[in-house]
Amino acid sequence: SLDAFIGIQAMSYNDRYFNRIHKGFGQVQDTLESYFD
Repeated sequence: SLDAFIGIQAMSYNDRYFNRIHKGFGQVQDTLESYFD
């Protein structure tokens, strides 16, 4: 059904979006830790 399709699209989009945020945050954390070394 269309609802299921939209739900799957939204979930895969959210996964990509959150992964990108998480990756960016990880890079920021690495930079912060290198400041304190």
